[in-house]
Amino acid sequence: MITTTAEAADRSVGAAPTDRTPGFRTAAPFRRWWETDPFEWRAITVKGPWDLPIVAPTAREPLTWWSVPVPRGPLPVPAKRCENRVWTTSWRGPLLIHSGRGWDRAGAIDRRVIAMNRALFPSSGNTVERACWTWAGHVTAVANLVDVHPADGRCCPEWGATGPNVHHLVLDDVRVLITPVEAVGRQRLWRPDPRLVERVRPLIQKAA
Repeated sequence: MITTTAEAADRSVGAAPTDRTPGFRTAAPFRRWWETDPFEWRAITVKGPWDLPIVAPTAREPLTWWSVPVPRGPLPVPAKRCENRVWTTSWRGPLLIHSGRGWDRAGAIDRRVIAMNRALFPSSGNTVERACWTWAGHVTAVANLVDVHPADGRCCPEWGATGPNVHHLVLDDVRVLITPVEAVGRQRLWRPDPRLVERVRPLIQKAA
């Protein structure tokens, strides 16, 4: 039997594997979490003003409690990185943050929400008006859902709620969209149409 030079090289000790070597697989290309297949995304609809999307007077992009750049100094309270729910999920991965049309009056007078609002708008006073709920009915941000755990009274300081059946959905690498995308929300964790994900992805602010 005639052995080709390439076959001999593949069989030699220390030879680097090639795409013809049995069992060889090329490494999958590196993907950032937001480049995940559209079918692998989920979405969550949030209620104002706890996750208030607003537009800064000097900026075109929407700002949210999830990721608020405050040029005048540090945030008065930590940026929100957990969402409180009375249900849990085993799912982890990329998440669309959808601003719903619901409004919680108690949130409008919550000290933390007021503090965040005044940091951005010093003349806003001691309440948050529903008129600030600018981007209701839109996807305003994306995030990586990295953990879900029961509230124990010690975790997720500042924004983590407590109570029976309360769970914290912990988000990482929250990124505000350059332009919000209109969409219809749903309750609980929902599966977005892949076409919505494709519309959102080019609008994700890639800078950390």
